[in-house]
Amino acid sequence: MRAKDAVYLDFYAPLLENPKPYTNYDRFYTDIERRAPKVEGKQELAERAARIKADNKAGKRWLSQDLLRAPLEYRERYQDVKQSIAEAGTPEELVSALTSLAVLTRGKDDAESNATFDRLLDTPELKNASNAYLPLSNLLLYKKSKRQLSVEQYHEVLEGIKDPRNLYLAWEAGYQQLLNEKAAPKVMMEYLAPLLDQEIKYRDYALLFREIAKQAEALKDADKATRANRFLQRVQDIYMPSVVMDDENFNRLN
Repeated sequence: MRAKDAVYLDFYAPLLENPKPYTNYDRFYTDIERRAPKVEGKQELAERAARIKADNKAGKRWLSQDLLRAPLEYRERYQDVKQSIAEAGTPEELVSALTSLAVLTRGKDDAESNATFDRLLDTPELKNASNAYLPLSNLLLYKKSKRQLSVEQYHEVLEGIKDPRNLYLAWEAGYQQLLNEKAAPKVMMEYLAPLLDQEIKYRDYALLFREIAKQAEALKDADKATRANRFLQRVQDIYMPSVVMDDENFNRLN
């Protein structure tokens, strides 16, 4: 369309009002620097563009090609998560939303992902939330993060959870992370085996005990397979409440 310089500057205005902290945008800021001096009264825009470029260079952040090629579904999900963060009214809601952002941006914007995990793990208010296990579960054996947790370290997290519902959800979250990481049978067993020595009274744990039985068979550990199947048989033979559905409190009221 061979637009005039003033039209270009109007088009670029949002990039000056809300600077983008990624070096990918520098081509646009360079164009602003080139065009602004040609339009009367717009020299200041060139100076602002130069400052933003300098900040971007110092920040060393860029959008990966994976992110630039991301489908619309991803971008819409990203905006939804950002909205959830803005609307979070409790520490628990904020932990949930921030964890979603940290996991969503993995591999697409690792700088944002790592910074979000840092915020989750270093902010006292978030560290003390009842669902603080959420970001930690997603760091279990995640080798691409400097905040990676070992199985032993995550077991320590589990030991500190007193609420039965959150405890189960934390166990299940860690299990899902190991599935995502395609953990070997030996590692999966190392994670789940402590459940065999606990007095489990909720049927929700059947999911985890089925996994124990499966991995024990793969490892040819007949003792652990037998103990896991014994729990699964109890689930079938007697009524066991659900901690997730809150059957226990319902029964207590009735």
